[in-house]
Amino acid sequence: MNTEKSPGFIRLSTTTIAEVAARAAVHIEGVRDDFERLLKAVELFRGEDALPHGEKVPLEAQDLVVRLRITVSASAPSFFLVAQRVQKSVFDALCSRLGIVPSRVHVEVQNVDWSDLDGRG
Repeated sequence: MNTEKSPGFIRLSTTTIAEVAARAAVHIEGVRDDFERLLKAVELFRGEDALPHGEKVPLEAQDLVVRLRITVSASAPSFFLVAQRVQKSVFDALCSRLGIVPSRVHVEVQNVDWSDLDGRG
């Protein structure tokens, strides 16, 4: 008879995952969005299925996909590098802070803030 007890499960709220992702992105140089805007721009999926707000994700989920839309500064030397840094920062934060390893982190440069170049800032 197996008397070994399971410690139970760990699940993470999509809200918590989105908050960690947004906080990881907000401090990247070249990102123009504030935390609240980034928080609204995070979408989470299990495979192809969108996860609703408040859904619980098992820690061992291997099919979690994070999609984040950002606005970059026109003065950034490379929009690609800003997006790449956001991607790495979000991935690393989810792994280290929550212990969850997303299968993919997609970053979409949705807007460019030209105001710092055209003097209307």
